[in-house]
Formats: sequence, structure tokens, C-alpha cells
Amino acid sequence: MEPAPHRLRLSHRRVLQHAAMRTALALALAMVGSPVHALGPEPGQSAARALVSDRADADQATPQAGGAPSSARLLSCSAAGASGPAAVSGDTEIILQCSLSAPESGSLLVVANTALGWHDAAYTAHLGIGVDAPEPDPAVDRWVSVEAPEESGRSVPLSLFRPVPAGEHTVFLLARCVDGEGTPSFLAPVLSAVYVPAATGSVAMHGAASNMTWTSATSAFTTVREVSFTAPESGWVIPQSDGLLTLSDLPYEAHLAFSLDGMAADPAVDRWADVYDGTPGCAGEPFALVSAIPVSEGEHTIRLLARRHSGDGTIRLCDPTLSLLYVPSPCPAAVLNAAIGNLTWSSSADGWQEVRSSAMVGSDGRWSLVLANASVALADEPYTVALALAVDGLDPLGDTERTVHVWEDSGDGSDRSVSLAAMLPLPPGKHTIHLLARRLAGEGTVRLYDPSLVVVQPGIEGFLPFMAR
Repeated sequence: MEPAPHRLRLSHRRVLQHAAMRTALALALAMVGSPVHALGPEPGQSAARALVSDRADADQATPQAGGAPSSARLLSCSAAGASGPAAVSGDTEIILQCSLSAPESGSLLVVANTALGWHDAAYTAHLGIGVDAPEPDPAVDRWVSVEAPEESGRSVPLSLFRPVPAGEHTVFLLARCVDGEGTPSFLAPVLSAVYVPAATGSVAMHGAASNMTWTSATSAFTTVREVSFTAPESGWVIPQSDGLLTLSDLPYEAHLAFSLDGMAADPAVDRWADVYDGTPGCAGEPFALVSAIPVSEGEHTIRLLARRHSGDGTIRLCDPTLSLLYVPSPCPAAVLNAAIGNLTWSSSADGWQEVRSSAMVGSDGRWSLVLANASVALADEPYTVALALAVDGLDPLGDTERTVHVWEDSGDGSDRSVSLAAMLPLPPGKHTIHLLARRLAGEGTVRLYDPSLVVVQPGIEGFLPFMAR
């Protein structure tokens, strides 16, 4: 194949992007307001309080009890682990686990994220999510190879929506080594779960996930996954998707996006990924998207779309997932804040720089589920970039850091997807959550396409959701 020259491709992409450049969304920014401006409960009514859990120091978190009726609570659990090699073999091993107690039937969104590092030799790891048993759900298989030291740091996102009955539930991040002589190394693994009861009457979860291999050789957007739902009133939907792009026959570059009620791709969040190397199969290049889309009252369909942007190969997606969180506006049960939009971000600085930010209000024991991702691309010379989350400044949270190596490849310049996720506790007061980036090595200009930052919190009394730019 003869892919298009790199600079010509970037120029074409700019044409696509400038139509909505820097149209960042910021939604449901939480702050304390006076009764005159409050969009939450009327005086005398109690708003939802959250059942919360702190991030675990080791491998498990135990939820803390809250004080509102169970039908109004969003519950969570989370766990985070240290970086380092793990003695995983051909048998499935538990990397992290956390538990929560559902007072009634509802929905569970499980989000996991780690990066694979180089330790001693090449290997291929199989990662998965288990719900209520330490066995990987076949709907979320992630097979990723680390074949050289320069491939260390490749982020691996996993997410899964599942309806659950009342009772205790435990979720697992699982892994095993399926090929190679190397010892898999997991960098800052994190695992979070958010439960939404069926009786909230407002916040709702929906999703599509199954053991599926999807292929296409067309340059037009085609539906990979779709989820239909009914919005009882206007509000917002947070779509989240991840999966693996793998080699089917010949190299290619894939373009992925979301759409609302049709096949027109939402320009706010595009993901581009090159698949030029590897062995045909389901060991490949991870991708992730997260966005925030306003919706009106009524029936809607969110789609995950994909198309071949360049190359002659057949796009192959393994186990792509699509999960939705719907929140009406206003909503006392949940608070959302998103910084997204059609943005090309560039920097040659070696120090930490802000890419996106989101202002929230914290209280004792309150949790914030933070999801961030972007496409990373070659602008001129090769480089290594680090991305991380931070609270109230440019001091990165080390257990959220992800690195990506971007170099010239046999195609047009190594587009890759990078993702971060964390369950962050926020102390009382107003805080800003930042997505940061810096160049770690190399002479190239760091380039990020359409970076997204989405924060979800349980609602509490006195919060004022409002639109801001």
C-alpha cells in the first residue's frame, strides 16, 4: 500500500476539524447557589446523597454508608494498585477487585484502566473484567502485545455495562499471559464501578457489549454498536466506548466517532488509530472514546461509528463496547461536568501543561469518576508524551499517569489512542480537575486530537448545575 503523505493527511484533518474548532462543552458545573438560583430540590425536599467509597490503598475498597433513601443513591467502589511486574501465567489472575452492595436491582458500569510496561522480554497479555466471579466476561477481551521497550506504557481501557439484581456485587480486573517469555507489567492499574438503582426515576444507564469481531473495508462511516433509549426529559448522555483495533489483512488507519440519531459523526470527539504492524488476530491497538451529548425529551439512538481513513486493509474491531449514562438537566441525583470539543492541542514543553480542566465542588467522602482520553499523533519528529490527571494545579497524580511513544512507522505517523480513568475523592470546597500532558523524550511536538475530560459525581443538597463555557 502507499498511504497518503503524513503532512497531507494532517492538512485534510484540519479541514474537517476547523468547522467546529475549540467548541468545548462544559456541562452541569456544580456549585453552591442561593434559593433564587437553585435548580435542585425545592425547599423542604431532600436531595440525593451518595454512598461513597475511597480509592483503595491496596487492591480493594469498601463502600461507606450514606444517608439518603437507597432509591436515590448512586453507589461506587474503586481500587488502585501499584505499578510493577505481576507474576501472571496462563491462568487468569486477579489484578484488582472492589465490592458494593446494591439495595435493589439496577445497572452497573465497570471501568478499568492500566498500561502495559516492558519488564524483561516480549509478551502478549489478555485482560478482562469479571462481575461477581473472577472469570473474564467474554464481551470484554483485550489482547495487547508489548514486543519492545519502546512499546512500554500502552494504555489499555476496559468498560462494561451490566444490569444487576439487589445484593452484594464484586467486580474484578483480570489478566493472564498468553504468549511470549516476558513477565507482564501493569502500570498504575485502576478499577471503578458505579451503580445506578432502577428506581432513581432520572439517571439511567444503557449499554451494548458482546463477544464480537466487527470488520469493514469502506471509507464511509458504518455502525459498530448502537444503543436506543428514551429520555423522559431533556438532559445529557455520556457515551463511552473502547475496544481493540487489529490487523485483518493489510495495514490501515481507522477513524471512530459517536453519532446521535443518525449517521452524522459528532465532530467533538474523533479517534484516529493506525494499525500497520502485528499478526492478524485480536491482539492489537486499544482505542477509547468518551463524550457528552445534549439530548431532548424522547427516543434517541447513540451509535459508535467507524470507517477506514486510509490504507488498503480491512478494519477489524474486537469486542467494542458502548455504554451510556443519561442524566436529566437539572438532576439532584448526579452532577456532570465535561470539557470536550473539536480541538487540536500542541506543545513542545517538557513541563506539565493543562490540556483540559473541569471545575467541581467537593464534600466529605464525595467521589468523582474521571474519564479522559485523546488521539496522540506525530506532528513532526518522534517523541514520548506523558498524560496524567491533577486536582487544583499542575501537580500530577502519579497513579493516573500514562505514557505514549509516537514515532515514524511504515505508514504515515503513528496515531494512537490514550486513555485515563480514576475515582478521585474531593474534600469540601470548589476544585478543578485537570488533564495534563508533557513531553518526556524526543524532539517532536506533542499533538493531541480532540482530548476529552468527563467527570461524574453523585448529587447532594444545595448543588446548582448550570451551563458554562
